[in-house]
Amino acid sequence: MKKIKWLLGMLLLALVPMLQSCDDDGYSIGDFSWDWATVRATGGGGYYLEGDRWGLIDPVATSIPWFKPVDGERVVAFFNPLYDMEGGKGVQVKMEGIQELLTKEVEDMSTEEEAEEFGNDPILIYQGDMWLGGKFLNVIFRQELPRSEKHRISLVQNKMEPGEPGEPSEPGTLNVDEDGYIHLELRYNTYEDVTDYWGWGRVSYNLEKFFPTPKDSWVAPKGFKVTINSREHGEGRVIVLDLDHPVGVPEAEKDECKRRVGEGVTYAKDMYDAVLNADALLLLTEWKQFRLPSWGVLKRTMNSPVIIDGRNIYDPVEMMEKGVTYYCIGR
Repeated sequence: MKKIKWLLGMLLLALVPMLQSCDDDGYSIGDFSWDWATVRATGGGGYYLEGDRWGLIDPVATSIPWFKPVDGERVVAFFNPLYDMEGGKGVQVKMEGIQELLTKEVEDMSTEEEAEEFGNDPILIYQGDMWLGGKFLNVIFRQELPRSEKHRISLVQNKMEPGEPGEPSEPGTLNVDEDGYIHLELRYNTYEDVTDYWGWGRVSYNLEKFFPTPKDSWVAPKGFKVTINSREHGEGRVIVLDLDHPVGVPEAEKDECKRRVGEGVTYAKDMYDAVLNADALLLLTEWKQFRLPSWGVLKRTMNSPVIIDGRNIYDPVEMMEKGVTYYCIGR
């Protein structure tokens, strides 16, 4: 019995540094986060993730030992962040779940036959559900579910538009327009096989070929303009995705916003993206998703954990316990 107690004591002592490091990094066992990410297989069933927001994600523990990594596959990863890696290279985590994403390349559309195969059926994409993550274009869309035929969703470069009069664009060219953007089209084909049931689809397109390598002489584009046939707004709707403002914004609305408020608006894809490198957080709405954030993630994302609460939705005592500098209105 004494030997068992001694072994348990040594085990607890060994765990103390790990628990302290979690506290030092602002994480706790209750913290939970997610990210769209690219799988990098290391062999023998090992892997790490390149997260769009979190950067390098190293799974040092897992609740999903059956997951089989496929190198280059896109996933939505759910995890408990444990502690930051040395030198700020990334974060070590406990994996809680992984959902595989449809991962595709950008295709060329050069003929009428290809255009017919890609289709151009209306598609419903809510604002904010198309964004750039790393060197990928991510899309969440709502679809009418098929009876039997799989639908096709493709991101294409339209090579049918002539460069010189009467001549199609050369295959493989990047089609950077005079405005500095890569122009693409999101094509959807239901093959006329739909039901009255709706579902959500997610897809991630690899844009790596549109970014220059150190050996290339050309510079990166300003961003991407993606034309869709919108179920809500009709054919020819253009979504603008700037490299420095990666969340898609309808071109017409962006132009109107620019006309009214100038260049001083930055769009974020979620609440954590909104506070990236921020010196303070000003809360102006009491939406449900703002009530229970991951405080460890917020503290890691911000330059300093300062919150100005204009709606009094947080408990000052709890904020003090979490190491947050907290100001509220009217209390």
